Amino acid sequence: MSTPAFAATLFVPDDYQTIQEAVDASSPGDVIKVGPGTFAGAYTEKQLTIVGSNGTVIDEANSYPQWPGEDAFTINGPDASGTEIRGMAIVGVGVQYGVYAFDADDVKVVNNVFDGLQFGIEGYGINDAQVVNNVFEGVYWGVLLLYSDDVKVVNNAYIDNFQSIRNSGGSRWIIEKNIIDGSVPARVRNGIVVVAPANDNEIRKNWIRHVGNRTSGLQTYAGVLLFELGFAELGGNTIEKNYVEISVPDLQDNDVSAGVSLVSFPFPGNTDGIVGNMILKNKLCGTGTLVHANPEELLASNLIEKNKDKCDHNDY
Repeated sequence: MSTPAFAATLFVPDDYQTIQEAVDASSPGDVIKVGPGTFAGAYTEKQLTIVGSNGTVIDEANSYPQWPGEDAFTINGPDASGTEIRGMAIVGVGVQYGVYAFDADDVKVVNNVFDGLQFGIEGYGINDAQVVNNVFEGVYWGVLLLYSDDVKVVNNAYIDNFQSIRNSGGSRWIIEKNIIDGSVPARVRNGIVVVAPANDNEIRKNWIRHVGNRTSGLQTYAGVLLFELGFAELGGNTIEKNYVEISVPDLQDNDVSAGVSLVSFPFPGNTDGIVGNMILKNKLCGTGTLVHANPEELLASNLIEKNKDKCDHNDY
């Protein structure tokens, strides 16, 4: 990726009526500033910074003909590495995906509001991504990234999402100081989910509150869920100093409600694959157990210490 020494700044709607027109006219490294108003999103294969202002609303998917879909912003390919989306409200009227990124590293999504979408941010193979200071409200999946390493998800707020953060197959993530607050029972299930193969991730100082809604079948309600599927490796992850408050009023005998849950599937699973994880100094308030494991042998093969059943979140 090469960036010109002097980046141009393009203005929407002053210079260009739509964000896509500005993207098409831009060069790699340029900045597109979007004024107040309601706009459709855009598709890019080059590195850009797209910045909203107070009152910028995205309520239509981009209309790029070579990439038809339901994305507000599509960031596609290695040449789009380093793209930043910042300072906009992306709402679920004509949009299902707020930001979709594919095979582009160092993508930054900062200071946005995602409201009423199916997916806030989805990505595949986007290493070194940063998701910082965003709000996700009423979104089915807040952040879902697949096979993406060295990602930072920090200081975001998640309100009434089915699943707020999901790392599928990524290593060396930092998930820190997020607020996950679920008060609508029909929507909320798990807060943070890490799916193998995933190693050496750090999940620290997140505040998670759930009001769960039971549906049919065996259910797991967890603040943090480590999930191994298909005999893949899930080790060296640190879950430390998180506060989890769970309330599932109609919990059934076979259901699971836990601050942290380790699960290997299909049962009894691969106990050799989930080893060396550290679950330390977390607090759980409400129904359920501090740390749940299926199979139970996982409790012995991972370091689980100094977790407390205590309704005190002053340190979080």
